[in-house]
Amino acid sequence: MITENEDGTYLIDDLLGGLQFYGMNPGFEPMYDFHAEAKLKLNADNTLTLIEVGNWYFASELALSLTEGKYNPETGVVTMTVDYGGTPLSVTLTK
Repeated sequence: MITENEDGTYLIDDLLGGLQFYGMNPGFEPMYDFHAEAKLKLNADNTLTLIEVGNWYFASELALSLTEGKYNPETGVVTMTVDYGGTPLSVTLTK
């Protein structure tokens, strides 16, 4: 889920596209919060800039950053390459 903030930034429910809570650790929610919430900025050229990653369960073990991010306004698709603790992770978000 992506929500527009009043300051022109966007809050994304999970920068990892569900990798932890759907892929690697299914069934652990709601006891553990595996969502890596993040604040993103949509730039004029439709690229994304990571502003901050919120507090999430694996924050002390895995640093997250955004290597590349793009929004396609024609399709509504967001594509990102997330640095997942040194490993590139491709994330595609669709409507």
